[in-house]
Amino acid sequence: LLGVNTRRTGENIWLRINELVMPNFTQAGSAFAADGSQVRYYGRSSFSRWVVPLDDENTVCFAWANFGDRGDPEEWNTPDGPELIEQGEVFERSYDERQRSPADVEAVEGMGAITVHENENLVISDKGIALMRRLLRDQIRSLASGGRPLRARANSFGSIPTYGGDTVLRMPRESADSEAEELSALAHRFMKIQYQVDDLAEEERIAAVTECLKELEVGGMSKLLVETAAQNPVAEADQEA
Repeated sequence: LLGVNTRRTGENIWLRINELVMPNFTQAGSAFAADGSQVRYYGRSSFSRWVVPLDDENTVCFAWANFGDRGDPEEWNTPDGPELIEQGEVFERSYDERQRSPADVEAVEGMGAITVHENENLVISDKGIALMRRLLRDQIRSLASGGRPLRARANSFGSIPTYGGDTVLRMPRESADSEAEELSALAHRFMKIQYQVDDLAEEERIAAVTECLKELEVGGMSKLLVETAAQNPVAEADQEA
């Protein structure tokens, strides 16, 4: 499962991909070195988590911080780093502070040891949660009845392509009226670019994606929207109708 958070920061557009490799491995972009102000071509995940249930009410999370040129720089590789990322899990914060500025741990533990779904009121932004739950439930039932679980597929080099990370492109605003459409088109194109080179060796994949991103910058939003409309003529006709 992939979620692309796309936002404008001045003349730049920041695409941040959060990734879930079912059933329990997640990756996200930079924790320190990305705010959308600096152009970055195909930055990769800076932290990864493997979440394992212990019983019905307890879970252990193994987390790795990844440092390098395409994510958070090495200078952040200090003992204080995890505390700055996982605020609220390591720092001793007062109840009032946790309520005023909640972190991930408040969101997770605040639901209680066992989440009662019937008490929830899911909204459109919870679509990913509902999808993940449905996939996980279906896989549990399939496995219980003798089926085989879904597995990430390795490419011809034996590697599993991943997508989490941060990319920042310089693409000035061309029309305030179509901003949402532009951001959506860019997010879908970015993912398509990555999917098309999944079977390349890692260095070749990086080079190919970077080249395509630079071409997107040169073409600008107008060209991207024209190409998107040409590739989806049925959707365009429906929109006009």
